[in-house]
Amino acid sequence: MAGSNNKGQKMDRVANAVFSLLFMLDEKGISMARVARSAKVSRPWIYKYIATNKEELIRFAILCTGKALTERDKELVVANRKEFVESILLGMKRMFQNTEQYPFFIPVYFKYKGTSGIAGQTIDLVEQAYNERQAKLMHSIFKMPNRAATFSAEMLTTFRMGLAFNWQRGTLKNKAREDELLGALQGYFESLFG
Repeated sequence: MAGSNNKGQKMDRVANAVFSLLFMLDEKGISMARVARSAKVSRPWIYKYIATNKEELIRFAILCTGKALTERDKELVVANRKEFVESILLGMKRMFQNTEQYPFFIPVYFKYKGTSGIAGQTIDLVEQAYNERQAKLMHSIFKMPNRAATFSAEMLTTFRMGLAFNWQRGTLKNKAREDELLGALQGYFESLFG
């Protein structure tokens, strides 16, 4: 069991190393050697457990981190408007916390979102899966047509990512505590979805 935990920790370090290098450099600047050095693992270990080329390595990092950040919402049971608002607020609280745990996630998201490289394509895949789950909830709870639910889910994601970006930069932290901001968001979302 200790070995698998060690493997998981190494995988996390590799994912974080890829994110930091994507932010500081670009996709072309990523190499197996740089990632291995930064993550303090060997290249053979990366080849064995994660990827055999840098495209797979970038895809791994984004999928691994993206799923860690978005798939927690799958565990929630959301059956009505009140629970939907609560799930949004919980997601926002997690996003604020994630800016500390995954400091390069938001900057990499905004740097590569909409680009044609492997980072941009993989970000789009993670975001699409998340938006589809949110759209299904909106369709079910609010009886929105599918197109409107999809559009609403995309707007909500854009809103959440923008707030997380401003939280991480300190723009919002300097204006309000986390609980104050979440209280204001609760009022906003209750008026919007209540």
